[in-house]
Amino acid sequence: MDMVSEGFVGTLKKSLTEGKITMKTLDAACRRILEAKYKLGLFDDPYKYCDLSRPARDIFTREHRDAARRIAAESFVLLKNEPFEGQGKKSSRPVLPLEKQGTVAVIGPLGNTRSNMPGTWSVAARLDDYPSLYEGLKEMTAGRVNITYAKGSNLIGDVAYEERATLFGRSLSRDNRTDKELLDEALK
Repeated sequence: MDMVSEGFVGTLKKSLTEGKITMKTLDAACRRILEAKYKLGLFDDPYKYCDLSRPARDIFTREHRDAARRIAAESFVLLKNEPFEGQGKKSSRPVLPLEKQGTVAVIGPLGNTRSNMPGTWSVAARLDDYPSLYEGLKEMTAGRVNITYAKGSNLIGDVAYEERATLFGRSLSRDNRTDKELLDEALK
């Protein structure tokens, strides 16, 4: 199911015409979505889960928050842990484990934002209840480590697409500096 990514808007009809997919495959994909909605009871009551008291009662419980934290912690995957080289610097040790002193740089457009961390479809998320990655690291290290932040890039390069992707009053806080300026700041 494509949820606003626009991944198929410009390609699905062409892929069908060119024989890259079949109508049978497309019908099967649509059927799975319709079956899921049917099993959830959304054809009988499309507003079944639209209860303003539900988030506090069923979603943001201590049990669910603890499970989410555990699942997130267990889902990190380290692809490489090798000494790094770049910007005229060379390390003789792997990146992890991090030093318990020194400086850690948080780089990326979501590194210091609360509004986009839960994802586009987390409409009921209580953004003020959770720190950004940058804020969380600063809190956890309590001044023992110098935590710095640089945006490095905008999340979405295309301004028009960014406007369409910004839903439910959330902002991506666009930085109007050039890509080179953002990257240079992150790499210094």
